[in-house]
Amino acid sequence: MARRLPRPRRVALPGGDGGGGSRREVWAVSGRDLPVLAREAGLVDGAGPPVYLRRGVSLGPGDAVLDVGANVGLFSLAAWERVGPRGRVVACEPVPPLAEALRRNLAAAGAPTADVIECGLADGTASSAAFTFYPACAGWSTLAALEDPEEVARGVEAFLERELRAPPPRGGKGPAPPPEVRFARLLKAALPGRFYLPLQRRFVRRLLQGGLRVDARLRTVSDVLRSHGLRQVDLLKIDVERAEAAVLAGVDAEDWPRIRQVALEAHAGPGLDRCLALLRGPGGFPEVIAEPAGTNMEETGLFNVYARRPPPSLGS
Repeated sequence: MARRLPRPRRVALPGGDGGGGSRREVWAVSGRDLPVLAREAGLVDGAGPPVYLRRGVSLGPGDAVLDVGANVGLFSLAAWERVGPRGRVVACEPVPPLAEALRRNLAAAGAPTADVIECGLADGTASSAAFTFYPACAGWSTLAALEDPEEVARGVEAFLERELRAPPPRGGKGPAPPPEVRFARLLKAALPGRFYLPLQRRFVRRLLQGGLRVDARLRTVSDVLRSHGLRQVDLLKIDVERAEAAVLAGVDAEDWPRIRQVALEAHAGPGLDRCLALLRGPGGFPEVIAEPAGTNMEETGLFNVYARRPPPSLGS
């Protein structure tokens, strides 16, 4: 008997302020990966700007965003706060429970839910694909064909280590860390590394044993531009766990000039190299930057990539 997909639930955003000192709540499937997603989206106190709005990449009122691999929509929320009702946030997410949470989060913020597309994006060579969905760690869900269980496990371990090293909130403010992080801190303090590390690895792999197969349709960036009437994309954001190059390959040559900025997360190796080649070659971006993706994330081989076009001159 096939396992049922979990339903989204309301979860307090780690370190998020809902105003008046209240905790901001969002719709999510798993709470374990919310600290990473919230920090990346700049929705945690003291986190700074969203990770996808750095190195000169910016958004303003009236801009249009295409969020590929939106997950539950925390970056989409951050983008909507910047572009406002005169702008647009078109968000793509192939896993149904995550797409439902994404839709609910954007609806609560007043964004049009018609711009939420339940699909994956790729290069156009296939119309559908199987995804591996991790209900306990939804942020690491990925195309089944590209899944590397050991790499995913290393990513979760790096996240856990970063949480363990994080200093307590200033002034005692902010939410308590998740129960597993508190328990891991106790174990790490009490046990020598040779005993603690095997326990950590066993815990992470048990989290990932519950991966579910989800079949979803695939589209291309250019297809979405046409179907949703996007004449210009001020930011193409991509976070699709090893399928970034396939998404970029789904941009038709005539559509590249319509994309003003790109920000994506890529894994070191051939995938990252191909992303840089596509952005500098067919993409025609004169400015492309790749840098390790944050504190303690070098262990997972992740890089953030930013590409921008210069603003049009006043006389053009």
